[in-house]
Amino acid sequence: MMEGVEIKVASRTFPVSKIAGSITPVHATYSEMVELYHWSDVVVVPLILNLHVSGITVILEAVTFGKPVIATSTGGVNGILRS
Repeated sequence: MMEGVEIKVASRTFPVSKIAGSITPVHATYSEMVELYHWSDVVVVPLILNLHVSGITVILEAVTFGKPVIATSTGGVNGILRS
């Protein structure tokens, strides 16, 4: 880990047992998610291939808060972002 970097993983599905080191798991309510968006410098959205554009809500919320987004290149989202 880089000194001075704090990572929080906000997910209801990611297994906490896979989180190691100085990474903090977060199971947040909506109001706590708003706080996390304000706290964050960047939002990372690791997507999986699907046909229902999973992840677009998080991407839109992050952009609404003015945060840069890093998202994996997968199925459904690519078509929306290229339109």
